[in-house]
Amino acid sequence: MSSYVKAIVSSDDNGEFLPAVGEQAQRVLSGLPEEAQLSIREESLRVLARCGSARDEWSAAQLVVGEVQSGKTLSFTTVMALARDNDYPLIVVLAGTKNNLLTQTEKRLKRDLNVYGDGGLNPWRTWTNPTAADTDSLLRLLQEWSDPAFSADERQTAVLFVLKHAGRLDALTNLLNEVFDKRMARPVRALVIDDEADQASLNIKAAKGQESTVYAAVQGMRAALARHVYLMYTATPQAPLLISIADALSPEKVTMLAAGHDYVGGADLFADQSSQFVRQITEQDMVAALDPSAEAAPRSLADALAFWALALVVAQRRNGPRPLAMLVHPASTKDLHKKYDEWVKAILDDWREVLRDEDDVAYGELLDDTFVPAYEDLARTVPELPSYQEEPTHLRSMLSTARVYLNRVEQRVVNSETAAEIPEEEWKTFPGWIVIGGNKLDRGFTVQSLAVTYMPRGPGVGNADTIQQRGRFFGYKRPYLDLLRGWFSADLARIFKQYVEHEHSMQAQLREVDQKGSSLKEWRRKLLLDPDLRPTRQQVITLSSETAVVGKSKFPFRQEDLYFEGLATDNAGLLTEVSKLLERLGSPDQRDQRPGPEHGRHHIAPWNYAEAMQLIEAWACSPVEREQLDRLLFLIAAVQDGVVDKPLQVVVMGMDNLEPRNRSRSVSNSLSISRLFQGRASTQDRYPGDEAFREPTAITVQVHMVDPQGSGTGPVPALAVGIPDGWERRVYWELPR
Repeated sequence: MSSYVKAIVSSDDNGEFLPAVGEQAQRVLSGLPEEAQLSIREESLRVLARCGSARDEWSAAQLVVGEVQSGKTLSFTTVMALARDNDYPLIVVLAGTKNNLLTQTEKRLKRDLNVYGDGGLNPWRTWTNPTAADTDSLLRLLQEWSDPAFSADERQTAVLFVLKHAGRLDALTNLLNEVFDKRMARPVRALVIDDEADQASLNIKAAKGQESTVYAAVQGMRAALARHVYLMYTATPQAPLLISIADALSPEKVTMLAAGHDYVGGADLFADQSSQFVRQITEQDMVAALDPSAEAAPRSLADALAFWALALVVAQRRNGPRPLAMLVHPASTKDLHKKYDEWVKAILDDWREVLRDEDDVAYGELLDDTFVPAYEDLARTVPELPSYQEEPTHLRSMLSTARVYLNRVEQRVVNSETAAEIPEEEWKTFPGWIVIGGNKLDRGFTVQSLAVTYMPRGPGVGNADTIQQRGRFFGYKRPYLDLLRGWFSADLARIFKQYVEHEHSMQAQLREVDQKGSSLKEWRRKLLLDPDLRPTRQQVITLSSETAVVGKSKFPFRQEDLYFEGLATDNAGLLTEVSKLLERLGSPDQRDQRPGPEHGRHHIAPWNYAEAMQLIEAWACSPVEREQLDRLLFLIAAVQDGVVDKPLQVVVMGMDNLEPRNRSRSVSNSLSISRLFQGRASTQDRYPGDEAFREPTAITVQVHMVDPQGSGTGPVPALAVGIPDGWERRVYWELPR
C-alpha cells in the first residue's frame, strides 16, 4: 500500500483527519512559484482536513473564500489532487451556470491535473455532463477501489464536470442512483466542489416554502452520493452566509484563501490608487453610453481606447503582458453590445486611416484632441515615458507602432446571442483584444491581461456581490499596475470604493472564525454596507436578521429606556469614571448658549478613542438598546479599522455638568422616557438644542443625568453617541438565536 494511502487514517490527538501530500498534490504544487507553494499547500490541507474523513452519511458544507480573480481554481485543483492522494474515488465539479465557464474550468483543471496522461496508467478519468449511459464505465472504475487486485497507484479517480442546470444535475443523479442503488453494495467517499457557490445552487424560493429547481437538483445529487463532503468556493460569500442556519447548504466551517503578492484588488484600485485607476464617465456621456439608438459614441469611449492603444505599445515594448486586453462592459442588453461593437470598429477604422499620414491636418487634430491627453495620463504612471512637453516626438513614434498593432487586434462580442467564445489557447494569437459584452463577462470569466475597462453602467439594483463579481479588472496585475485604468460612472466608482470597506470588515470577521477553527453556525452575522447597497439578492436571505441604515440621525444612539431596574446601579461606577475624566481634563471648552445661572454649562473635552470605546461597551442598557448600541459600535470599529489610518477623534460632553434633568414617561412605551434630548429653545433663550452639541468630524459621546419622573429610582445616567458626517452605513445584523 502506498504511503499516501496509509495517511488516510492519520489523525491528531483529537482524532481529527490529517490528510497528507502525496504524488498528485506534489506535482500540482511543484508547478507553482516557490513562494506560493507553502501557502497553497497549507490552505489546501486545511480545507480537506475540515471535510473530515467523510465516514459520515452526510457531511456539512464547507465555505472557501478567496478574492475575485485571485486563483480559487488553483486552490480547488490542489484540493482535488489531495483528495486523490487521500483515497477519494469520486469528485464532482459543479462548474458554473454557463457553458463557456464550464469549458473554461474544465480545460484548466485537466491541464493542471495532467488528466491527459502520458500513455501509461492514468490516475484520472473525466466525464462532462455525464448521464445514465455512462453507468458501466463509472461503475467499473469505482469497483477498482474495493478490488484487492488493484493497488492504490493503479486505481483511477473519477472527475465529473457538471453544469449547474437542473436537467444536467438530474441526469447525474440518475447515473449515481443507477451505480449505487442497483450495482454497488455501498457508496464511496466523494468530494463535491461547487465553483461560484453563491450562484444558482442556493434556494431562491425558500421564503415561499418551496425549492428552486437547481437547489432541489443539487440536494438530489447529494442524497445520491450519501458519503461526501461539499466545498463551496466563492469570492462573494454574502449569500451563503445569509441563508438559514438550518439550510443544508449553510456552511459549517470557513477557510480564507490568501492572495499572492502580485494580486491587485479593490483596495489597490479604488482606495489606495483611486486617482491612478479610476476615470469618470461624465453624466452627459452616460446618457449616450446607455442609449443603443445614439448615433455618436460617447467621448469617454474614444479616450479609453486611445489610452489602451498606447498602453498596448508599452506592453509590447516591455515584452509583457502579451496580449493586452480592453473590456467594454455596458449593460446587459444585446442591442447595446451591438452598438458598442459598431462604435469601437468605427473609431479604430478612422484611426487606422488618419494615422497613415502624419502631415495631414486630421492627424494633428487627432493627436492634440485625443492622443496627447491619453499619453499624458499614461506618462503619469509609466516611468519610462518622457513628458510630452519635453519630447513630443516620442508620442508620434508610439502612434506609428500603434498603427501596426491596430491592424492586428481582435475585437469580439461575447454574449448569449453570439457563438463567439474565446478558447484559452486563442488569446495569444493576437497582440491585443477588445472584448465587448454584459452578464456573460461577469463572474468566472477571465479576460487575459486585462488592462483597460470601460464600464458605462450604474449599480443596478444594488446587490453588492453582483457588482463585485463584475470586477474582471482584479487579479495578478501588479507587474503592470501602471497600465491599469477603468472608466466608470461616478455612482459605480463610489460603490466599488465602498465595497472595499464592506469586504474588509466581512473578511476580517471570517478570518477570525477561520483562525480559531470555530463553526460558522456559531458566528453571529454582521455586515456593513453602503446605504445604497444590499448584500445579495433578497430572495436568498432566509436568516433571521434585521437591516437598517445607521447614521441617518446625527446621534444614532440616544438612551431612553431608563426605567429598567438596575441601570443606575450598573452605571454608577462608569458615571464616576466620567466625572473623574471631566475633572482630570479640566475645563478646556464649556459651551452652553443659555443665559442665566439656573443652567449649568456642558463640559466638553477631547477623549482617548480606546478609553471611550471601552466605556461605551461596558455601559448598561436595556436589551433592545444594547442591540442598537452594539450595532453602532460595530459600525465605528469597522470604519476605524478599514478606512481611517489613525485613531479617530472622540469628544466627551458632560451635559449640564451632569446635573439631573427631569424627563417624563413615554406615552407609547412605559419603560422609556419621552425623549432624552432637550430641544431647541425660543429665540430669546438662544439655546440650539442638545443635538447641536456634536463635533462633525469626531465621535461625540454625550453623558446625561436624567431623573425619570415617577420612577422612584432617582437620577439615572444616560448615554448618547453621535458619529462624524459621512458615516451613514447599512448594517445587516443577525437576530439572537
